[in-house]
Amino acid sequence: MIYRVSNIDTQLNNEDGLSAVFFEYPEGYFSISKIDDENDLYIEKDDQSFGTYTDRGQLTYSLHSDNIVFNLHLTLAEQINADCKIELNFKKNDFGEKITKVLEVLFFIGVKELL
Repeated sequence: MIYRVSNIDTQLNNEDGLSAVFFEYPEGYFSISKIDDENDLYIEKDDQSFGTYTDRGQLTYSLHSDNIVFNLHLTLAEQINADCKIELNFKKNDFGEKITKVLEVLFFIGVKELL
């Protein structure tokens, strides 16, 4: 599914040890977070009731000039009620600095990039 991003927020190892990326779009949101002392990621899409913990191997991403694509293992996609591919479109001019921070957080929490 393709979504047009309207807001991006990040946290990188805040005082509570939380690192997170949050993408907002008109239909909802997609977030990935991790607490320092936990191994698993917490993933949520559009509804907190579908949020779930998962290991880092269930999710990869690839960055392109005007979007970031997250690929989810089928089991994870079913758990969060999502497609296996989540494409988040953005205007690089609007979100360039925030995308750099997103990449820092994804690297810090161990989400693998597909090259």
